[in-house]
Amino acid sequence: MKLHAALTLAAFGCSFSLAQAAGNAFDGTWSVNHACAVAPDGALPFTINYSMKVSNGIVDGEYNPGHNSGYFHIQGQIADDGNATFHMTGLTGQRPYNPGRTSPGLPFSYDFTGTFGGSRGTGHRIGALGRVCDFTFVKRG
Repeated sequence: MKLHAALTLAAFGCSFSLAQAAGNAFDGTWSVNHACAVAPDGALPFTINYSMKVSNGIVDGEYNPGHNSGYFHIQGQIADDGNATFHMTGLTGQRPYNPGRTSPGLPFSYDFTGTFGGSRGTGHRIGALGRVCDFTFVKRG
């Protein structure tokens, strides 16, 4: 059916790739385990879990939406080969968990990369203040 629709649209001068029509192998809902180690300045470690959705390789997920602190929004793209780039934005949480002991509710953002294969993926980042964070992704559907 998708191939028929693609051929029909192509006959009318519309152009798009069959990859767009078929989606991305990583499309679906994913569980995210986001774990950050103790920061070099002693900021406490944390682990949070949330979901993200992937549609045509485009990533979108949130943790703690609607809150004025401790909020994360993850966006990005997973290529067909499994290489991924992410952009995380949000609002800082409780002071003991923040490098530099910044106040809760301050905006932050950072980029990180990941690798996906089958129904699993991993990501890694080292923050500006030296905090290491690891991400584990498991496809749910």
